[in-house]
Amino acid sequence: MLSSDDQVGDRTGEAMAVAEELLQVDDIQGNVLRGFNTAVLDLIGLKIAGTGARTWIASLADDIDSVSSTHGYRLQRSFAPEATAESVQINAAFSARGLKNLGMPVDSVKDGFFQSPMGALAGSLGDPVVAGKPSGYRLGTDWDDTPDLLLLVGGESQTAVAQAGDALIVAAKAAGLELCYHESGAKLPGDVEHFGFRDGISQPGVRGRLSAKADDFLTPRLLVPDDANFGRFSKPGQQLVWPGQFVFGYATQLPHDPFSLGPKSTGGAAWMENGSFLVFRRLGQDVPRFQAFASELASSLTRITGRNVNAEYAAALVVGRWPDGTPLLADGTGPNPTISGDDMLVNFFSYAGGPDRLNIRDGGALRTVSSAPADPKGLSCPMFAHIRKVNPRGLPTDQDTIPDQTLTMQMLRRGIPFGPKYTGNNAGDCRGLFFLAYMTSIQRQFAQLNRVWMNNSGAPELHDEGFDMLVGQAAKGDRFLTMRDAQGNEILRLPSADNWVLPTGGAFLFAPSISFFRNLALTS
Repeated sequence: MLSSDDQVGDRTGEAMAVAEELLQVDDIQGNVLRGFNTAVLDLIGLKIAGTGARTWIASLADDIDSVSSTHGYRLQRSFAPEATAESVQINAAFSARGLKNLGMPVDSVKDGFFQSPMGALAGSLGDPVVAGKPSGYRLGTDWDDTPDLLLLVGGESQTAVAQAGDALIVAAKAAGLELCYHESGAKLPGDVEHFGFRDGISQPGVRGRLSAKADDFLTPRLLVPDDANFGRFSKPGQQLVWPGQFVFGYATQLPHDPFSLGPKSTGGAAWMENGSFLVFRRLGQDVPRFQAFASELASSLTRITGRNVNAEYAAALVVGRWPDGTPLLADGTGPNPTISGDDMLVNFFSYAGGPDRLNIRDGGALRTVSSAPADPKGLSCPMFAHIRKVNPRGLPTDQDTIPDQTLTMQMLRRGIPFGPKYTGNNAGDCRGLFFLAYMTSIQRQFAQLNRVWMNNSGAPELHDEGFDMLVGQAAKGDRFLTMRDAQGNEILRLPSADNWVLPTGGAFLFAPSISFFRNLALTS
């Protein structure tokens, strides 16, 4: 790894070449930094019991995929998909109770969220609570129904994933572990979530090199070296973030100086290096309720503005994008395949202060890409829109006047839907999203976005414009959104006592390094 003394660069204008850290790609789990991005993902929760548990868990070191193997898998899947059609990817994470059951000293772990079952903090997350207990949780209410060990098994074939998962369960049971949770998620056609919106478009670009080669980056760089923003963006709309925001033992992000290495992230224990916290949330989705609210919002806007507003546009206001992924800032008239189908345009926007254009090399050709117009007042993309609530790009917030501080709060999201696609005739079926996200501070990253921004009508922007009406929660059921005209006058304040995203449990977990598993065998 590089220390701050190893950094090199020449700040000529705003452009800067930055020496980035060499990632321990054979030791970091693959879903953390690279992401499986598979069509199917099995989640297997186990309780540690029996004398053979530790030995079997240690043997997982030979099965768990690293950044290196996941990177190779994804390259092969892109260029020769038939070669990976029956392959699977495996990762693992522990709860604090699970690590204690292995004899690990977890009291030194700094993050207080990790030390508790999710249900103990349900009220602070905005989840429904009755008599001090979370309502509707299917796992994570307390330690008794929180997995000690969560296995993630991903692949393109449902059969191959099921077979690999079943084999792991049989081996775990033989070693004395107990199965306490097992569910499967699968991508929906078009990579949408159950409300019909394309998901997973925006991710931070993680800094770091895969090998000693200077330009062998984890996140490919498309900007040409003489562009003023070279070294800041990997591609249009994707800012670069130091890896210590997601993996312990690496440089963290400095909000006031995104080019310089911040202090190395430390979780409080040496065995946490090359590991990452994993937040797992099981989120149910009530599609008819969401559609009913969109229709109500559309009717209200039609009545107030005197122009016909349809439910699709109203739903896009709640999300901040059209269903195909087109940002409202880029086109407020409807889905635009020219934008949504172009990876260089679909995410290139800022509410204020971002670059107007970037010069890139796209498929070998030089290209200048223009950003969507800024929207500091929230006239195109309202301040309550989900994508603006969780990532107020280019804006000062309630946390800091420096826009780049938002980068210190981003997570690496690896979620996947579960349950059948809504057809209009299957409203009673169980469906939703497995929210999975990696980070090095549950407090600063997940909780900041969840409690302080999504569930708060006056943040991140210092205006009382409403809650995140897509996924935000309000303990008293008094969520609302506000719409204004170009002069800043309030034209609509629409409350709703309904929630259409329903938290049904989860866990705060830790995904350790692969060497962690090998060391278990040495200390058993």
